[in-house]
Amino acid sequence: MDTVDIKRFAFLSAVNGGVVVLALCMYVVFLNNVFPLIDLSILLKLEAGIVFAIQKLLGMPVEVQGSTLYYAPPSGQAFYVKLIPECAGVVEILIFVIMLTVFRGVGREAKIKGALIFVPLIFVENIARLAVLYPMSVWIGVDAMWGVHSIIWQYGQFAILLLLFGIWYLTLASPEIRGRLTHTPPLPHTSTNHPKGGKKIEKKP
Repeated sequence: MDTVDIKRFAFLSAVNGGVVVLALCMYVVFLNNVFPLIDLSILLKLEAGIVFAIQKLLGMPVEVQGSTLYYAPPSGQAFYVKLIPECAGVVEILIFVIMLTVFRGVGREAKIKGALIFVPLIFVENIARLAVLYPMSVWIGVDAMWGVHSIIWQYGQFAILLLLFGIWYLTLASPEIRGRLTHTPPLPHTSTNHPKGGKKIEKKP
């Protein structure tokens, strides 16, 4: 029966747990102190354009100017959404890639697959988060929408980042780690006497 090297598995788990905690601390620092200072105007204009195209296609009363989306519903409160660096989703992508890169016990292939699958998912999720702001304002009102948006921005993105990383670990990383730490014990040997000459011969069952 195959056995898992428990000590090495526990060691890797402790190291990787520390890596995840450190990366999430970096997420908080980057989001609040670093990225507000970085010029991401080109990316923000691109994302605003994508959100505008989606909402326009769905018949929403939206206009775009630069990285700002303007809403003037036939009935209700007009408002605008100005995309800022924290809205770009770059922090989440950067932290996810850092966690993949420094994660121990996993080969390059699993990490590259994780980046190719989950980085686009983070980008799409961020676009969806921005695209639902107007429908949300219609359903619950503009003021309530901003409240929900703030909660999602502060805690929801954090939770989604953990969720996607957890899915990567369970589907790609964990099977590889267990495979590397699993040992197959050698088959036992038996010996019998040669019927004529008395010589012993080794047999493997």
